[in-house]
Amino acid sequence: IEPPAPAMKLRGGELASSEVLAAYNQELAQLIFKRRDAPETLEELVRKWPLPRLPTAPAGRRIVYDPVNRIIRLDPP
Repeated sequence: IEPPAPAMKLRGGELASSEVLAAYNQELAQLIFKRRDAPETLEELVRKWPLPRLPTAPAGRRIVYDPVNRIIRLDPP
């Protein structure tokens, strides 16, 4: 079953709020479903996947890619 479309349109570089991360991960899930493949690293995701630029992490945090769950998230949680 194809994942739902993101609830918001991403421009790229938005502040990484929970809503922005959810929309980015929904868009990523749709691409993974269509391509039947998933990136293995954050670097691969950024270089080879047709997605908007990653969200901007708040001060003291960073964006990481979780290849097991196939999502981006903030670290530390």
